[in-house]
Amino acid sequence: MADHQKHAKLKRPALGQFARREWAVIGTPCGEIQRLADGLIARLHERWKVAYVDADHAKADSSATALPGKIGQGAQLVYTDRIHYHQLEWQGETGPFQFRPLFNATDAAIVNGNHFTARQQIVVIDPRKAESLSRKLDRLTDVQLILYASGGEEIPDFLRSAIPKLSDLPAFRLEEVDAIADWLERQLLTSLPPVRGLVLAGGRSVRMGQDKGLLDYHGAPQREHLYGLMAALGVPPSLSCRADQLATLPKKLAALPDTFLELGPYGA
Repeated sequence: MADHQKHAKLKRPALGQFARREWAVIGTPCGEIQRLADGLIARLHERWKVAYVDADHAKADSSATALPGKIGQGAQLVYTDRIHYHQLEWQGETGPFQFRPLFNATDAAIVNGNHFTARQQIVVIDPRKAESLSRKLDRLTDVQLILYASGGEEIPDFLRSAIPKLSDLPAFRLEEVDAIADWLERQLLTSLPPVRGLVLAGGRSVRMGQDKGLLDYHGAPQREHLYGLMAALGVPPSLSCRADQLATLPKKLAALPDTFLELGPYGA
């Protein structure tokens, strides 16, 4: 006897440490990563909501130990409306469960891989950070792109051993920000889930006394009007109805007979 399964096998979102799509840039000094992130965000922000993740190690290395502002007074969380943007400071645990709700509204996150891990990585070949990178090979779990910094012409042997598919990966110069932004946008576009529309027209409209799906507000039955609105937006529509309604529908409509029947108003 097959195991009972209550729910359909829905595809779960692939979540990262911060966002659904995230890339850790690793292998070059923090200043280079910050400049690259600035250029990528400037090129992508009109269409995509891009986040950036970094650590302020300059302040951490400072001799000053007192925490600033209300946090220094013991506050657990401080929110400040900066009028043109918002600022959130907090003490306590940080990790995926804390970060994901904050980053959920973003399309992608660019992460400083010198300080944080991310689900996918962009590796920079830079002799200035080669030794440091050799000690962080455990962070290279899904390398997607190779960038060459000035002077970084040769790929180190330790990297070839750690990434068997290295020669198959796309590669750019670190200064080719436009090309890198185009590559990122292609990754975002291919990861967009398809959107489909469904017109629910199987209700009996008992309380109203007539089928609401047949009401004519725009020169066509409401169910056909809604179907056409979605088609005009490029959203593939379907129309869900009772089996006895199928014969009354125009042939051009993609109809799906209802499988959950007689639920009444509680079925909505």
